[in-house]
This record gives sequence, structure tokens and C-alpha cells, in this order.
Amino acid sequence: MKNVEVLGNAEALKKLDLTGIAGIKLSYAIISNARALEAEAKNITESIKYPQEYTDLKEKGREQFKEHALVDDKGELVIEDNKYVIDPEKAKAYDTLITAVDAENKGLLEKVQAIEEEYNTFLEEDSTFKVVAVKLSDLPEKITPVQMATISFMVKEFEPE
Repeated sequence: MKNVEVLGNAEALKKLDLTGIAGIKLSYAIISNARALEAEAKNITESIKYPQEYTDLKEKGREQFKEHALVDDKGELVIEDNKYVIDPEKAKAYDTLITAVDAENKGLLEKVQAIEEEYNTFLEEDSTFKVVAVKLSDLPEKITPVQMATISFMVKEFEPE
């Protein structure tokens, strides 16, 4: 299992509806894997470390964005297509500001890009996570496709394509 799959499986198990899932072996595997995946996922996500100056720059950028964003009558930021909207009257000034900030922080942004590339490479590496597996015969007769898809990584006889 790749590190990126650890993240996905950990999140999927958190959201899994356990209605109708029964059996001591399956229950044990789900609980054991969920706990171990959660700990492993935490280690993975905490492995990426950004320089403090980048964190500060991002916070400053959020503040600058808010100053240039479109707001409604209540003073709330306008959202369209799940994205905040830049005020058209301030768009050119915002673009100029972003270009200047990017140029001023080119070295820092290149360093962050290298950190993210290293992290993305790490996500594709094999994890040390050991799956607590169950046999297909240990699964209940009635299981939803969503439940099966979520736990398929821990079923011995199941080999995804």
C-alpha cells in the first residue's frame, strides 16, 4: 500500500457506515486498521514541514485576498462555483500585487515547490503499514457496495485491478 493510499483508506474508514456489518473477525480488522491507519496518516501529513516565513506569507496573502475580494451586502465574501470571487474593480491591483509578491519571494517559493515535490514522491512510496486482513468468507452476506469498496484493501481474496 502506498502512502497516498494510507491517507485515502484512513479517511474512508472514518466515514464508513458500519450498519449491518457483523462478525468478530471483520469488526476486529476494521477497528485495528482504522486505528493504525489514523496514526500512520497523521505521521504522513505531519511529515511535510513548511518554513515559518512561508506560513507567514500565506497568512499575509489571505489578508490581502480578503482586501481585494468581492463582498455581499452583509460584508461576507462572495462564493461562486465553490470559489471566492475577486472584486472586478480590484482585480488588476490584486494581480499586480500577487506578481510582485511572487517575484519578491521567488527563492522561498522555489524552496516550497521542492518540499512539495519531495512530499509527493514520498506519497507514492510504499508504506510500512501492515494490514489486518480478513477472508472474503468472513464478510457478512449483506454488505453494500460502498462498504465493500471501503474495506476491500483488507480482504485477502480481493485484488483490485
